[in-house]
Amino acid sequence: MWLRPWVVLLVLLWIPTGQAADVLPGKKGKNKIQQLHRLKENARILYYAALKHRRRDHPERISQTQQAIQLLYKALQLEPTDVEARVWLGEWLSRPELGPTALGQAVKELQRARQDDDTGSWDFEIATQLGIVLSHMGRFADAVAEYDRGLRLLPG
Repeated sequence: MWLRPWVVLLVLLWIPTGQAADVLPGKKGKNKIQQLHRLKENARILYYAALKHRRRDHPERISQTQQAIQLLYKALQLEPTDVEARVWLGEWLSRPELGPTALGQAVKELQRARQDDDTGSWDFEIATQLGIVLSHMGRFADAVAEYDRGLRLLPG
């Protein structure tokens, strides 16, 4: 009879409660990768939900876009050299409805993404997005230079 409580205790220790998956302690190894993936996925979902509001100045669109941007900043705290997250951040900050400060930050983020992209696999996306941001800022000569850079990357 004294063995039964020990068996119950051992079984309870071995059965996952489901809460372990929700809490990812630390910033190391698999947990860091899972946290990064979850932050980026949630940011992407929020951003595309924001785009469902057709009017650029719709308060919900702006709010959801800003929330998505904050999630990407958290993801970049975990992995500062994540080029994909930085390109998304540059693209999402380039929305004119977020104001001129966001446009300036978008340029910085995209330039940082270019710097972190060791393989050059994001060159085309970075160049075209920089062209868009620079044209929103009225820097048309710089925008054309970025568009030309993007076109040179295309085959044919």
